[in-house]
Amino acid sequence: IFADRWCLARTNSVATVGFYGAPIDLVLRLVFVPMAIASVLFPTLTAGLAGHGHAPAAALDGGARLLAAALFPITLLAVGLAPEAIRLWLGAEWASHSAPVLQLGAVGLFIGGMSLGMMALVQAAGRPDRPAIAHSLELPLHVGVVLLLAARWGIEGAAAAFVLRIVLDHVLMAVAAVHVMRRNADFGATRAVVRRTLAGTAAGAAMLLLVAAIGPLLLRALLVAVLLCAFAVLA
Repeated sequence: IFADRWCLARTNSVATVGFYGAPIDLVLRLVFVPMAIASVLFPTLTAGLAGHGHAPAAALDGGARLLAAALFPITLLAVGLAPEAIRLWLGAEWASHSAPVLQLGAVGLFIGGMSLGMMALVQAAGRPDRPAIAHSLELPLHVGVVLLLAARWGIEGAAAAFVLRIVLDHVLMAVAAVHVMRRNADFGATRAVVRRTLAGTAAGAAMLLLVAAIGPLLLRALLVAVLLCAFAVLA
């Protein structure tokens, strides 16, 4: 989580770490939202795997929907209002540097938060080693990508590396969730839920990146309002 700051200090300057660290810290503090849902989902999945309560696939599907309902509006507002919010919070200079970092960080929060349901299933199935192995594999890859992108694009490159690591983790958790259920009677339904989660996460992240790419505030605000209304209907 903090390797990117060390890499930034090595490839750019210590001053850039501040422009990067403030918005990323804000994003990391918001992780409590999906964590709260995942902490309740874990015992539900454990009971389902033991043959009590909801079937694992149904519980995972419900958890994914709750995660999306909680995360998408928060991250959409963060992406859509990032430049103006940082300008009010820290000033115009910080906004010019840190707004793209907050926008990319919010995209990472959405993708990473959507992974927590699948991680809860892996842990409930008695394989907490799978996420640990995945994170151990991600670390050297992440450091290398951060050094490369930060040297070329500064804090925006480091933020892009942050998102890429989370995308990789999301895919690995999806693979692990399907794998731990391969001998379970609910395997087919679980695989379908994981596929829907991957597709929904990709669609949500694409919408967030689309909003981030729009410059004028009026157009951004209009698109945010349209997306929020559409999402409210879907939710």
